[in-house]
Amino acid sequence: MNGAPSVESAGRTFKYAEVRVTRTGPGPRIIKMWEDGVADSVHEYLLEPNPHLVPRYVQNPPRFYRELAQAIADDAAALGWPAAGTAYDVDWIQETITLRAP
Repeated sequence: MNGAPSVESAGRTFKYAEVRVTRTGPGPRIIKMWEDGVADSVHEYLLEPNPHLVPRYVQNPPRFYRELAQAIADDAAALGWPAAGTAYDVDWIQETITLRAP
């Protein structure tokens, strides 16, 4: 995971990855995030709804994950890691994504 994409917030670096819940296909997805260089900082959130069911998501999945990761990182840097049930509006896909416990 050393090559994972990252976002910055409050001078801290947060890395993230998309995780498939099922082996193949457009099944449910998890976003896995951690603060670079910080032990035991891994957090995983099941995304609801499944982004693969949102037509505009399919146009640019990397942008979706980058923007969602940035919102989560901003909260983590300011307030601590968000709790399951936290919702984020991802404006360009016109959808609210709720983080659930995996």
